[in-house]
Amino acid sequence: MPDNRPNNSSDDDELMRSFFESMKALEKVSAELEESEEEPSPIDAHEYVDPEQQDPEVYDKMVSEIERKRAERRKSIWSDEPVIPVSKSHWIDDEPQEAAPEEIPERPARPRRTEAVIRKPAHAAAGAAGAGADELRPRRPRPQGSQHRRPDGERPVRRSAAPDGERPRRKRKPKYKKHEAEFCFFNAAICIVMVFGIGIALVVMKRSSGFIESENRNLAEFPEFSLSSYFSGEFTDGIVNYYTDTIPGREDLRTLSNRFTNLFGINTDNVKIINNNGSGQPTEKETVDEEKKATTTKATIYTGPRETSASVSDGGQTTETETQTTSELVTKKKVEIPDEGSLLNGIIISNQGTPEVRALSQFGGIFRIGERYANALNAYKQMVGPTVNVYNMCCPLASAYYTPKNMQSMLSDQHECIENIAVNLKDVVNVDVFDTLKDHMDEDIYFRTDHHWQPLGAYYAAKQFAETAQVPFADLSTYEEKKIEGFVGSMYGYSNYLEDLKKYPDTLTYYKPTNEYTTTFYDSTFSNPYTRSLFYEEFDWTQNYSVILGGDTNIAEIKTDVNNGRCLVVIKNSYGNALVPFFVGSFEKIYVVDYRYCQVGMKDFFNRVGATDVLFGMAIFGCYSDDHVKMIEDLMI
Repeated sequence: MPDNRPNNSSDDDELMRSFFESMKALEKVSAELEESEEEPSPIDAHEYVDPEQQDPEVYDKMVSEIERKRAERRKSIWSDEPVIPVSKSHWIDDEPQEAAPEEIPERPARPRRTEAVIRKPAHAAAGAAGAGADELRPRRPRPQGSQHRRPDGERPVRRSAAPDGERPRRKRKPKYKKHEAEFCFFNAAICIVMVFGIGIALVVMKRSSGFIESENRNLAEFPEFSLSSYFSGEFTDGIVNYYTDTIPGREDLRTLSNRFTNLFGINTDNVKIINNNGSGQPTEKETVDEEKKATTTKATIYTGPRETSASVSDGGQTTETETQTTSELVTKKKVEIPDEGSLLNGIIISNQGTPEVRALSQFGGIFRIGERYANALNAYKQMVGPTVNVYNMCCPLASAYYTPKNMQSMLSDQHECIENIAVNLKDVVNVDVFDTLKDHMDEDIYFRTDHHWQPLGAYYAAKQFAETAQVPFADLSTYEEKKIEGFVGSMYGYSNYLEDLKKYPDTLTYYKPTNEYTTTFYDSTFSNPYTRSLFYEEFDWTQNYSVILGGDTNIAEIKTDVNNGRCLVVIKNSYGNALVPFFVGSFEKIYVVDYRYCQVGMKDFFNRVGATDVLFGMAIFGCYSDDHVKMIEDLMI
C-alpha cells in the first residue's frame, strides 16, 4: 500500500541544522566566559520570555508550521477525520480554560499546552545565533491539579480536580497547631513539677514508723553510723531500706493501689469453698486416741514452802484457796455460725458485706509437730527440776470457733491438736482454755480484723491459769478500761485489703491494772535496762495491739506489790502479750520473753531471776510450726 503521507525530511533537516548551530553558539559563549575568568550569571529557571513579543515573524512562522503538522499527522490514512481529538494548544488556541471558582481569578486563562511545546534555550534569548530556530520536542500534557507558572508573571495556581459544580475543599490546619509550642511547654512543666514535687515530699513529709498491724512487724529504723558499717555497705543499705520501708502514708497508698487493682482481672471475693481436695469428701483429720487420753497422768504444781507468804491485795483479789473454786461459765447467747464463707488470699472471710464481717486464719496442724513441741517442754521441765512449775497454754485461733460450716472440713481440729500436746507432756501442767473461750464466744474475745485475740479473751484464759497455778487473781471490774476506736488489724493486709474490714473496724478494749507495779525493759540480750510504762499509749504507731508492751523484741521485767515470792517467766509469741497485764496482781515478779527474739539461754536466765513458774503461753500456730519449735529448743541452752 502506497504511503500518502507528505515528506517532511526537509523540515527535519532544517531543525537539526538549527539545533547544531545553537549548540555551537552555546559552546562559543562558554569559551568566552572561561577566557574572561568571570563567573556566569545564574539563570533563573522560572524566568519566562514570551516569543511572540520577542520576535513576531519567527513566532508566526512557528505557529503556521505547528498547524500544518497537526493537520497532517492527526488524520487517518483511510479518512480525513482526526484519529485522536487534538488538545488545546498553549500558543495558538484562544478558547479559555475552565477554572475552579475560588482558586482562579475571573479573567481569561492561558489554554493548556499541546503535546508539542516550543522550548527555547536560555542562551538563545540572550542574542545567540539561531534565535529563530526553536526546538520542538514531544511533551506530556500536565494532569489536572498540577502547578505551573503563568506566562504573565503571576504566582502559580494549584488547580484542584473538584467535581463540576462543587466547591473544592481546602485542607485546614487544626486549631491546636497554633498553640502546639505552648502545649509542649505546659506538659513538660507538669511532668517536672510532679517528679520533683513527689521526690521532695517523700523526703520532708513525716515518715511511717513503729509496728504495723497489716504486716505484723516493726518498720525499718534509720541505721546508726559507724566506720565499719559505712565501709561494709551496711549503713548505706540501711538508709535505702529505711526510706523504702517508711514511705509517708504507706497504708493509704497500698489501699489506693488495691482499689485500683480490683478494677481489673477476676475478683475472688465471692469465691465459695466447698472442700479442699475437689473430691467432695472432707479432709481426714487426726484425732487423739481415747485410751491414751484416759491413761495420761496430769501433772501437779509444786506447793512446797516459799520464801514469802502469799497475801491478799487490794482491789478485789482472792486468796490462793479461793481461786481453787471455779464458777460455772454460762453462754449469754447462741452464736450463729454462717453456712457459707469465702477464701480471699488464703484468709477465710465470713459475713462479708455486713457489720459482723470477720477474717480468720487457716490452721493445719500435724500431730507429729505437736509431739515435738511437747517433748521440748518436757526437756525444759527436766532442766529446771521439780521445784519450778512449767505450764503449757496453747491458745486457739478464732477460726476454731467462727469458721463457716462449708469450710470447717478444710481445717485441722484445734481442740484435738491441743489434746495431742497434752497427752505427750510429762510433769508439765497443761492449761486447756479451749472450752473456757468457747463459753464466751458470744463476746468480743477475738478481733474480726486481726489475727490476735482481744484482751478480754486473754482475761478468761489468764483467770483459768491463775486458778491452776493457785495464785490470787483480780476481777475484771478492778481494772481501768481503755478503748481504741476504729482499729483495723493485720487481717486487712493479709486479705489483700478487703474493704469490708476497713468499713467495719474493731474497737480494741484493753485493761490496766490498778495495783502498784513498775516495768523495766531490756534489750534482747537482757542488757541496757530502762524504766517506763507497761502500756505504750503515747505513740501513734501503738494505737493497736502493740499498745501492750510496745511489741515483742524486748525483755520486760514487772515488779508488783503482791509479795508472794512467786516469779513467773512467760515464754510467748504475740498472743502472750495480752496475758501479761492480768498477771500483775498474781505474781511478785514477772518476766516476759519472746522466744523469736531473745538471745540469752533460758537455763541461766531462770537461775538469775529466781523463776518459780514458767508459762509457755502462745498461739497454737507456734506449737505446730517446726521453725518455731526449733527456736524454743535452741533457747533452752
